[in-house]
Amino acid sequence: MTTLDKILLVVLIILAALLLSTPSTMADDDPKDTEIKLKDGKVLRGVLRQIRPSFYLVQTDDELIELSAEEIELVNGQQGIPSVGNERPLATSMHRAQLQPDGSLDLWTFEEITNTHDEILTYAMFGAKERELPTMKTMQAYDQFGNRLNVRIEPRAGTGLYNVFIDFEVPILPGESMRGSLRYVYQNQIECDGQRCRNQFWGDFPEDRLHTRRVELPKGAKLLKVDPEPNLQYEHDGKTVVVWRRYYPAKTGFPLVVEYELKH
Repeated sequence: MTTLDKILLVVLIILAALLLSTPSTMADDDPKDTEIKLKDGKVLRGVLRQIRPSFYLVQTDDELIELSAEEIELVNGQQGIPSVGNERPLATSMHRAQLQPDGSLDLWTFEEITNTHDEILTYAMFGAKERELPTMKTMQAYDQFGNRLNVRIEPRAGTGLYNVFIDFEVPILPGESMRGSLRYVYQNQIECDGQRCRNQFWGDFPEDRLHTRRVELPKGAKLLKVDPEPNLQYEHDGKTVVVWRRYYPAKTGFPLVVEYELKH
């Protein structure tokens, strides 16, 4: 048998082993298919995520549940909770999406920046693709003191990317953190057929994320559908507001949908 024949034989053996794997074995490795039995008898199925010692999140298709370790009896039929090792701290984010009658969307995001360097930080910078420029050019930035900050967009030399700079009115000292907010205007986030409109958000973050999304309908608009059921729904200043709080594992999507009818 030649060396090439031996290599092909090994490849075939590996492929056969993969094809012969049982569905139950494959499912055990799927973090979305974890079965959690609580001490009160309730059984949950979804994603189990530790967010701090002895405290966990369970994201099912329908709800986000916060649990202490003492409330969990079995995980996939086993006593105790699987070790998570050195899991990264869970990133959090918040969006305020204001749906406008003209079909545009004002998106507010809330950010926190920590200066981990030895020098004073006078600006923040991130990259953007050319297709993102129309939205980047609508961006407004504000710091925690209420200052509107200067935004600069410059080509990144030797690439097709752009650098987006936000100049601080109040520099951030070493070890200090500052909170602020960004506002963007999107023109393609709402689908309308006459007076009936639909907005959908998928998630799909680059890292594990606990995300809060607040959607404000246009003033006087009638809510027709909201899916899944939100954590909170209320009326304020003539607007219907729905709020979701959901855990998204990295690079996964789950639609948050509102459908509504504009005021005639």
